Amino acid sequence: MSRDCLLGHQKQEPFQIYKGVLNFTMDAWMSSNHQAFIAVTVHFEQDGEPILIQQFDVLKGQADKALKEAEIALKEFTDGLDIKEDQTTGEWEGGDEENIVNEAKDTEGWIDEVANLSIADHDKLEESIRPVKLVLVKLQNFAFALLHSTTLLLPLWFQILTNTGLPECKMPREVVMHWNSTFNMLAFATVYCKAIDDLTTDKTANLHKYELDDNEWEIATQLQSTLKIFKDATLFFS
Repeated sequence: MSRDCLLGHQKQEPFQIYKGVLNFTMDAWMSSNHQAFIAVTVHFEQDGEPILIQQFDVLKGQADKALKEAEIALKEFTDGLDIKEDQTTGEWEGGDEENIVNEAKDTEGWIDEVANLSIADHDKLEESIRPVKLVLVKLQNFAFALLHSTTLLLPLWFQILTNTGLPECKMPREVVMHWNSTFNMLAFATVYCKAIDDLTTDKTANLHKYELDDNEWEIATQLQSTLKIFKDATLFFS
């Protein structure tokens, strides 16, 4: 699917005669083959089918440009609709963003404790979470190397899975635009830990720097258990 899926202003008629409230959404995500997308949608069904206004393929290094294009496309589309001026101004010109943020902080009671730390306490915090970050970096780099070495590492990986009796599967990566991708990566790693250990200790794979010791595997297991709460919450409210 590409830019050809743009519905365009000629498709505005159903929305112009609709008397209810229309909600527009702009979302970004990444496919399993690392291709990024941005889509503009309207929460409206025509003949039982949801409507996609436009989908943008995001070229490498051009995420900001694609996001700006998506914003412009959504604004142009809504310009022909009967939208209250205060809503349009608030959404497209930013409104009083500072007041909105401050109001949210006041009503929700959120406090950025990290920002209030002293330099010494901040350094102490960073040092305490460094082992956790290191585990995530190792697993992320391992998954990335595995995915991009189709002639060396992937055949070795599948052979190890066969030897250990595990189902053949590529390791999911942590992706910023994917909800729960960190949990998914950790959940996979804790199940496939024996295979990961076997591959990182294989001299021909040259992945020794991504090997996790027993303490790091314990960190991965504990972090996966913690993040499962957020995974379950996401599925419950979706």
